[in-house]
Amino acid sequence: SAVIVVAGFVALSPALWNDPPARVVNLLEERSKLLDIQTSIDPLAPMSLTERIAALVVQPASAPTMFYELASWAEIEPIRAEIELYTASIWAGYGQGIGVVVTIAAGAGVIVALWRWRWYSGVILWFGISAGSLLLNPLPWQRYYLPLIPVLAVLVGVLIGDINRKERRGKMQ
Repeated sequence: SAVIVVAGFVALSPALWNDPPARVVNLLEERSKLLDIQTSIDPLAPMSLTERIAALVVQPASAPTMFYELASWAEIEPIRAEIELYTASIWAGYGQGIGVVVTIAAGAGVIVALWRWRWYSGVILWFGISAGSLLLNPLPWQRYYLPLIPVLAVLVGVLIGDINRKERRGKMQ
């Protein structure tokens, strides 16, 4: 699947068609420059390793929603109006309480997945790659943690499946 992902990325990125290795180096150089600019603009960046670990736990499900990355955006009336419209709607989410429950359940799911690693090695790898890449990111921006949400949902499912399996075993005996 990794080969298919890389091939698809190259196929859908015309800039890479001419000398892909050189273009990847160019891409990494430009991303590094952009990261330096973004880090210099944000007063909360760069985050320390401890802050990054804490962000891994808090940002995906239990941190308050981050609507913008630059404080100056709060002064822009159309953005404020959109935020107010969103927070008044049913799409605004269920709040931090459920996020805390999801975070705890996903943490327990990690323990179950590690305990039964033969069944869940793919989930462990997925979580490890996602978490590892986030530990390299010095920016405290919530959007970078969005890719972690699907793996957390799967980990909650791992926990629920394990509880269900134990429950069925208990009824059989």
